[in-house]
Amino acid sequence: FQSGRVDQIAFNSRIDTALDVDLYRIYADANTVLTVQLRNSSGLNTYARLFTISGAEVAFANQGGASQIDTLTY
Repeated sequence: FQSGRVDQIAFNSRIDTALDVDLYRIYADANTVLTVQLRNSSGLNTYARLFTISGAEVAFANQGGASQIDTLTY
């Protein structure tokens, strides 16, 4: 990512089991604003979490219901 630019990346995934977890690694410069939106069409409750490189959770988003759009901005 370059400072001042707005980049958009889409990842398409699917749920294979009830306990399925998908993780993505994203590298960004300091002071970069990251927005993640999770959308699903299967009626499931999604949950977005953001971790540091060392594995510490720094943000999460859970709109609290099936088929809701979870938006995380950090």
